Amino acid sequence: MNAEICMTEAKNGSAQAQYNLATMYRLGHQLPQNQDLAFKWYRRAAKQGLSDAFCSLGVMSFLLESDDKSKAIKYWNKAAAMGNALAMGKLGLLYQEGRYVPKDLQKSHILFKKAAKQGDAGAQFFLGMMYARKQLFKKAAKLLSFSAEQNLNQESATDCANCRYQMNVHVQTPTHEQEQINE
Repeated sequence: MNAEICMTEAKNGSAQAQYNLATMYRLGHQLPQNQDLAFKWYRRAAKQGLSDAFCSLGVMSFLLESDDKSKAIKYWNKAAAMGNALAMGKLGLLYQEGRYVPKDLQKSHILFKKAAKQGDAGAQFFLGMMYARKQLFKKAAKLLSFSAEQNLNQESATDCANCRYQMNVHVQTPTHEQEQINE
């Protein structure tokens, strides 16, 4: 989209144009890079309920605010509550690692599962790895394959392929009890 048209539509109140304009400023695409203006336009789009804007505000807050990650987490929680898969995946990872939030594997699992159902490759990868650690190899292989097929990135795709190979070599049939863990 042309920056001039995007600016006009954004000023006329289009949430999607506001989001696109913010992204142009954040990346320096067709406009000079300007993080302050990116924040401004993401906030406007978020005020209109655009979950992607909340998610992007979270990413920018997380990257630009060195010590306090609470704003980023707040934005991601808002986006996740609106069904944003990317925000769910980011929160899932924080809960899995216990970074900036108390470690909570159950919450992490729930977030990854919701995001994975929406096709989020990162969530599929991390949920697949959770299943692999629980020796739920069929579920793990399925999710890791989905993630790899989306070309999450070359390294992750290679990791997925290696993990699938290792699981096929060491396959054990999961018990019914194992299959029911954290369903």
